[in-house]
Amino acid sequence: MKWLIASDIHGSIKHCERLATRIVFENPDRILLLGDILKGFYFGDEPERVAALLNTFSDKILCVKGNCDYQEDIKLLDFPVSNYEIIHFGDKVAYAHHGHMYFDFTKLKKTPDIILSGHTHKPENIVEFGQILLNPGSVSMPRGGSRHGYMTFEDNTFYFKDLDGEVYDKFCL
Repeated sequence: MKWLIASDIHGSIKHCERLATRIVFENPDRILLLGDILKGFYFGDEPERVAALLNTFSDKILCVKGNCDYQEDIKLLDFPVSNYEIIHFGDKVAYAHHGHMYFDFTKLKKTPDIILSGHTHKPENIVEFGQILLNPGSVSMPRGGSRHGYMTFEDNTFYFKDLDGEVYDKFCL
């Protein structure tokens, strides 16, 4: 199963259109959005247009709520938005969240092998204390010299890609 994972669109129709082009090209089975989808810090952000574009992929989307995702905006979406998701990547269990809130993992039946988050706008690929920490960076507002980007997961590997589809990093499970 192929996944496309993206975060921090922040209402930028320009960057969401580029992401949509990648979604069509990548043709993932599922799409995971890690929050901060419709509102941001852009002058003239366009949450209605971004929502309409993402809604064309609604049957494939899992979405978690970010700190800039407000209830009045979430109503524009044709897919549910949750606080977190539990996803299986092969034999690994992933906890997907935006990353702006602390979560007590003792509430889960199993400590996750992978933690997926957005929020920082910087791609991350870290193994720490036996857990894999991955962040696709930001679609619209990359920080720390990173690229506008997203990740895909297929064949037991996470690929970090820019919005032109160029792979610039990867993590094999």
